[in-house]
Amino acid sequence: LPIYGSKPSWFEQERNVIGLLYTKGFKPKRAAYNSPWDVSCGDARVEIKASVFNGKHWLFNIQRHGKLNEGLVDFYILRLENSPTLFGKYAIHLVVPAPLKTQTIVVSPRSLLTRYAIHFNRFDLIRDFKCRPKKNIEDATPPEEPEK
Repeated sequence: LPIYGSKPSWFEQERNVIGLLYTKGFKPKRAAYNSPWDVSCGDARVEIKASVFNGKHWLFNIQRHGKLNEGLVDFYILRLENSPTLFGKYAIHLVVPAPLKTQTIVVSPRSLLTRYAIHFNRFDLIRDFKCRPKKNIEDATPPEEPEK
């Protein structure tokens, strides 16, 4: 498959989204490196994921080290990096409430216009978010199910 764009580093991806959040009126604060989320915007804890179009779709890994732990994340911002053949040089941002309950998300041009269209630039969801009870990082792992 042809490569449609070089993939920015995770730091550049976060920096781009943080800059966008500032332009939307937020005052985002970067979380610690080992935190389950990347940025906090008021009470909302936001995880930033980015992907470059590979000619067919954008692929997002939601899991970390093979484990899906969404207990402390309130929203995902999925940054669909530029695709010159589809949308020009600009990135597309999907704001998706957590939990997603899946380890990966594949967004095709078709699913972007159908399934994910309702998430396009929905920064109002983060702005209107009311704080849920905070959990400690240690409490984020769901309890093990009892044996049957």
